[in-house]
Amino acid sequence: MRDVDVICPNGSLDAVLAQHGLSADRNTVRVLGFPKHLFEFDIEINRRIFESRDVSMSVTVDLLTATCRKNDVYPEIESRSVSATSLLNPRLDQETAADTAYSFVRRKINRQYNSFSTPHIQILRDETAFKLFWIVPVSSSENVHVIDTITHQLTAQDVALDSVTEESTAESLDR
Repeated sequence: MRDVDVICPNGSLDAVLAQHGLSADRNTVRVLGFPKHLFEFDIEINRRIFESRDVSMSVTVDLLTATCRKNDVYPEIESRSVSATSLLNPRLDQETAADTAYSFVRRKINRQYNSFSTPHIQILRDETAFKLFWIVPVSSSENVHVIDTITHQLTAQDVALDSVTEESTAESLDR
């Protein structure tokens, strides 16, 4: 087991299983962690006609696909003990993630505000954390359902475990 930072799951496993009409023994449900890099930016926008603005923006860079998304708020992070085999290895380094996030924020700001000069963008916080997914076995086969621990969406139904990850079979989360 290894202590890692994870984005706090939203709700309980039992409630999510009930929501989707699934039943599984808690001991058979596994987790899989996808690496994300979280950023919070402070942005100062100087405008010619209107008053200058200070804005903050939170974004997440997926360290597997290099995609960047805007967050409503900076996610809450907690430390958990998770098996190393439950965590996917990142494909991007921190510098590339920071460049991706900076470019994303700059494009968003340029579309939203008319500025007199280049906005001053400063990183306030950044950290790497794992977004967890519950891997729920299907009782009638060796397949699994994959459920997002934050949105509770059923992201994959009745798929072979090998197609979920090539790394290895995910291990149980230390609850």
